[in-house]
Amino acid sequence: MFRPEPFRSTSFRVALLYTLFFLGSVLAILGTTYFAATSEMDGILRSAVSDDMDQLRRAFLSGGVDELRHEMDELLESASEDRFFLLTGRGGEARGNIPADLWQPGWQDRKVPRDRVRQSRDMTTAAARNPDHEVLILGLGERIGPFDVMIGRNSHVLDETQEIILAAMLWGALVTTLLAFLGGFLVSIGPTRRVDQIAATTRRIIEGRLDLRLPVSKRRDELDRLAGDINMMLARIETLLSSLKQVSTDIAHDLRTPLARLRQRLEVVRRQSRSPEEYETAIDAAIGESDAAIETFNALLRIAQIEAGTRKAQFRRLNLASVARKTCDVYGEVAIDEGHELVWIDLEDAEPRRRRGTSDPGAREPHRKRDPPRACTLPDRGHRRTQCGSYPSVRRR
Repeated sequence: MFRPEPFRSTSFRVALLYTLFFLGSVLAILGTTYFAATSEMDGILRSAVSDDMDQLRRAFLSGGVDELRHEMDELLESASEDRFFLLTGRGGEARGNIPADLWQPGWQDRKVPRDRVRQSRDMTTAAARNPDHEVLILGLGERIGPFDVMIGRNSHVLDETQEIILAAMLWGALVTTLLAFLGGFLVSIGPTRRVDQIAATTRRIIEGRLDLRLPVSKRRDELDRLAGDINMMLARIETLLSSLKQVSTDIAHDLRTPLARLRQRLEVVRRQSRSPEEYETAIDAAIGESDAAIETFNALLRIAQIEAGTRKAQFRRLNLASVARKTCDVYGEVAIDEGHELVWIDLEDAEPRRRRGTSDPGAREPHRKRDPPRACTLPDRGHRRTQCGSYPSVRRR
């Protein structure tokens, strides 16, 4: 089933879920009000009926049959259209404002048939005041002495109250649901637009625009925090890809030289006939150049393994001062030939600084393994001088 984009958003679902809880709370409150109001009004009517019945009992106990008749006449004279009384006895005696066949012992709460309503003037008047022209009677029938007595009230007001509360519950639920849909739609518009902007930027990044970043507002909400973290990830990816391009360029540079020399040697050998010894010399030189290329590939493989963490088991503690001393020993003569001077100063009082690493010379970057040590130019001397010692790192001056 098709639903508009805002209605499928998380914010709309959260608003709708909150509405369901709110609607349940409203229905619970109205339901409690319904039962409380109904019970209270029913109790009031029953109490009024019981009071009138007690009054007739006391009259019979105090004055007998005559006092009971007199008290019933007093109640009939003061009765309104919603108060019903009935007293029937032997010999067909009947007093009251309702038909005699409505009497039954105990409590009764029922709708009076229309033909019975028309037999009583007070019931007809009470029915005319109700919108549905019906009479609902809540009555109590008892036998007092030789008489059957019934006291009742028109409980139509109780039924109307119940209908009003039920209608309020239904309308309240309907209005709350409509407002929830409207509020959820309005609340979901903003986040949906921001998600669309993020999705559009992400698609452009997928197409290769790694320089783009997700939009971040000044609200610093959860979407902004997520966009900020993604932007940092994109910056890191862009840096890594730039490094990868540089490494690829360096690898091509490092491999080009030995491969070019290998091709040149092979072309020289092919141009003219040579003795077996000269062929062997050329083959050895070609093997040496291929070994250099293989060494470069091995160095790249070791670097990748170290960065991936697969060679950490072969790491051991290294004395950096010892590494600096070996560097001076190995490149000392090369530095002199290039106009440099490597000086080793042994600081016996200094504690050696140790680090975890590998001493495999092939693990160095392949495009720098043949470079001589760098140095700085002294202002008072024409050559360059590099001073090495057992410092935490090699110091240059």
